[in-house]
Amino acid sequence: MAAPHDDDPRNMVSISRIVSVHPKLVQPQRVLTLSNLDRQCPNLMHLVFFYNNLPHQTLKDLSLNSVFSNLKSGLEETLTLWYPSAGRLGTNQSDGKLNLWCNNQGAVLAEAETCVKISQLGNLSEYNEFFEKLVYKPAFDGNFSNMPLIVAQVRQTYI
Repeated sequence: MAAPHDDDPRNMVSISRIVSVHPKLVQPQRVLTLSNLDRQCPNLMHLVFFYNNLPHQTLKDLSLNSVFSNLKSGLEETLTLWYPSAGRLGTNQSDGKLNLWCNNQGAVLAEAETCVKISQLGNLSEYNEFFEKLVYKPAFDGNFSNMPLIVAQVRQTYI
């Protein structure tokens, strides 16, 4: 079955909460110099992962709230170990080059709900432009140094 392309995406996904997630342990602030290749094409990338449900007997105590809390906790741990991902891209004042500022500003975690059923999405193993409408994208004010490097989202979707 084809994905519903003509619906207004604002009606497809409702964001119920957005939180900032910071490293569990604050890391020392520092600047990492990016390679020339990294500086050539800073780009936003959206990844969408779909998971099959576990057998129903293991899901009886699994709520969207508990999944959100577990994801938040795991993200806090990950940002502690993978500390550059809690930073921001920024321009060096002296040479104008793009660098990674490890400043513990954290990631963004969003909780969403959609009325689109998984069965309406078609083949999940192939890219579908429609999937981009399901992704939460923070507002971009033109200053990429305000943009988090990681934005995660958990969404309740119906079978």
